[in-house]
Amino acid sequence: MEKLKSIRESLPAPPIVTFPPMYTPPAMPDNPDKTPILYIFPKSKKLLTSWDVESLKYQAFLVFSHYRHTTRQCHEQDKSPSGNETGRLPFLVNSAGQALAGRDILSELREKVGDLDARLSDIQRADVLAFTAMIETKLHIALIYYLYYDEKNFNLITLSAHKDLYPWPLNLILAKKLRWDTKSWLLQQRPVVSKEAILADAKATLAALSTQLGGQLYFFGAK
Repeated sequence: MEKLKSIRESLPAPPIVTFPPMYTPPAMPDNPDKTPILYIFPKSKKLLTSWDVESLKYQAFLVFSHYRHTTRQCHEQDKSPSGNETGRLPFLVNSAGQALAGRDILSELREKVGDLDARLSDIQRADVLAFTAMIETKLHIALIYYLYYDEKNFNLITLSAHKDLYPWPLNLILAKKLRWDTKSWLLQQRPVVSKEAILADAKATLAALSTQLGGQLYFFGAK
């Protein structure tokens, strides 16, 4: 036994290899029990915002509204608390602990920071609805098409971004599942998918938005 012990002590210690953690929890806010939390689909390493369009939309809306909150990345895109009727990201847990999604988030903002459209005239409100409809249909359809439906863009851009979110091979499996789900949704919106028609609609929408914005910082008013 002594001989084995001496041999073991004479051998060099095996190298210790350390790896970065798979996930590092973000810093907690000053008052975590009261600070609202917006749960979003994760961002890739090269992005500052969420990769998911809906998550990005509400990130921008909360920041633009000066609504005090923090964000949390959620890797389960089709899961959310039972209080969220949509069952999808993003969702907001307000200071009362309620899980809100969609229009409920907008209601929360109106209650806490006021109605951002309050200064708009009736004509401007109608224009907002019209431009919003164009963006959420024609422009959004074009974005979905080029990110998920188009094979080349999916492999070069979308799949590459999702590789940073999960370990292999889960990243490939989930990215392709998301592509399948998104393509199914697109076909429900447009049974006949025409690249030329989608591109023409997107160009027309961008031209209309550019004309409306002109040289101003905002589409309507000074804020």
